[in-house]
Amino acid sequence: MEIQPLRGTDYADAEALVDAWREYEVRERLDPVFFHHLGGYVVRDEGGELVGFLLGFRSDQDPDVAFVHLVAVHPDRRGGHIASDLYERFERQARTWENRWVEAIVDEDNEGARRFHEAMGFHAAAADQAWATRGRPVVRMRKRLRYDL
Repeated sequence: MEIQPLRGTDYADAEALVDAWREYEVRERLDPVFFHHLGGYVVRDEGGELVGFLLGFRSDQDPDVAFVHLVAVHPDRRGGHIASDLYERFERQARTWENRWVEAIVDEDNEGARRFHEAMGFHAAAADQAWATRGRPVVRMRKRLRYDL
């Protein structure tokens, strides 16, 4: 499996992956426009099936931040480091942008996502109600990439 830059044409496969996952709350955060304009990465297996993706971007409002909007891995492929490989690839990109931080938000009650981010070197940061997704409380996860800025 190889990490490739995300393309607009990857949307249909990503939608099918999220449908297989049956995470309808995640589907609310999925839009074809993101695949054309946000950027990110995909992982396909040897047969060409999309098994994971990351949508992310460099923040216009805070140039010190690269933000991960959404990461999804097919349920049958979890535990194989796909998500961590996608994050590591995005972090390399963020360093070329000279970002200090990579950030993501996770639902407050999603302990698995919080543990994953903590294992990747993220820590919980303050997130007021303005960060909430459709009223669901969230935790803002941050990872420092650079100390020299």
